[in-house]
Amino acid sequence: MNEYKDITNIIQEYRKEWGVVGNEQNFRDGIIQKCESSTSLTEAIKLAAEGLYESKKTHPHHRRVGRLKLREFAIKLASAEKDLSSNKTFDEILQTVSKNRIRGIGQLTSYDIALRIGAYKKIWPDKIYLHAGTKQGAKVLLGKTIRGKKYLTLEDLPEEYRNHNLSCHQWENFFCVKKHKFKTYSDIGNEVKGCSALPKVNESLTANTCKPVY
Repeated sequence: MNEYKDITNIIQEYRKEWGVVGNEQNFRDGIIQKCESSTSLTEAIKLAAEGLYESKKTHPHHRRVGRLKLREFAIKLASAEKDLSSNKTFDEILQTVSKNRIRGIGQLTSYDIALRIGAYKKIWPDKIYLHAGTKQGAKVLLGKTIRGKKYLTLEDLPEEYRNHNLSCHQWENFFCVKKHKFKTYSDIGNEVKGCSALPKVNESLTANTCKPVY
C-alpha cells in the first residue's frame, strides 16, 4: 500500500471523528471550547487547570493526576495570571504553566492546560510538541528524524503530510490518537502506548482518549 495514500485515509478519518473542517485551527474538545468561550482569563485558567467536561468527568489525560491535585494546581496557576495575561506566544504560555507546576503535574498535562489557556487568548502552537503518545506516533511515521527533538515544525514533515493543512496542535493530537493505525509502517505496531481506543460519538468524541504518560 502506498504510504501517502494510506496516511491520507487515516487523516480523513481523523478529521471526521474529531470535527476538523477545512483549515480550522481547533479540533472538537469540550474543555477547549469551554475555555474559548470563557468570560475572563481568570475563568479560563480555572477551567483549563481543572480539566472537567460539562458532565464533570475529568479529561482522560488527567485521571491519574486526580481532581484534588488539579484543583491545587488551578489555585497555584491563578497566581500567575499577570504573566499569562502578558504572554504573547504559545511557547510563553507553556513556559509559564510549566514554571508553576506542582508535584504530580507532568509535561502532557502542562501542554493540555497551556493549549486551553491559549485557546482563550486565540494563541495556538506553532510547533508540534513531542511528548507521550505524540512522540511515539511520530516516531513510527518519521523514524530517526525526530531523534533528540522536543518538537517538530510543519516544515519537518514530508510535503505530502503538510498538504493536508492540519495545524500544529492537530498534528500533535493526530500522532497520538491515531498511532495504532500506523503499524503498517513499522514493526512497532501494537506495542506503541499512550493512547487507547478511538473517541466515540457523543461526549467521548470531545474527550481525547489518550492515557497520560509521565
